Amino acid sequence: MRCHSLLAPLVLLALSASPAAALSFDPDIDFRDGSIWSGANHQPSFSGTEAGIGLTINATPRPATLWQDSQDGLGIRLSYEDDEIESSEVLQVVFADEVSLGAIYLADLFEEGGYIESGAYRINGGAWQGFDAASLPGTGSNGEHAIFFGDAIDGVSIVEFSAPGRIARRVHHEFALLGFDVEAPTGATPEPGAALLFGLGLLVTAQGVRRR
Repeated sequence: MRCHSLLAPLVLLALSASPAAALSFDPDIDFRDGSIWSGANHQPSFSGTEAGIGLTINATPRPATLWQDSQDGLGIRLSYEDDEIESSEVLQVVFADEVSLGAIYLADLFEEGGYIESGAYRINGGAWQGFDAASLPGTGSNGEHAIFFGDAIDGVSIVEFSAPGRIARRVHHEFALLGFDVEAPTGATPEPGAALLFGLGLLVTAQGVRRR
């Protein structure tokens, strides 16, 4: 994956005439997986590991707690929808080590009742980036949508999510976090052979210094 500026524009995936067939929702980190993430339920913070990537999920503000289910993934229990993110709620994902972020997967983001649901994310504390159900590719089955990045964004340690919530009578903006496509940066953990060569190099250098 190539290094990519956090300020570079979002690149959306072009879909064929059949979005459901063209778009696969099989993220590297899938918060619908109860065997890993069910312990997040009713917790203000929860840590887990999937696909070799360690991360911690935080629900804010206090006394917010997390919601997890096998259909939508993660939401926050505080405002009017326990299983989604809305209003003053912010869901924060902190990676144990920097990752390359390839895609964000969302659920429960709909075009309904004459309005289009929207939300926002930000990376490493940067500017909030808005999205909505009309502008993102999706399956249409459960309000599932994806944000794809043309080049993966390297150096990602924190991703945060928010939504306006109830802004008018019967006009509600909320969504759930379904998952991520992520990879550990190349070279983050040296291969055993590389580590051995590096150690031998240090040894040779030390011997040369002693001879002087």
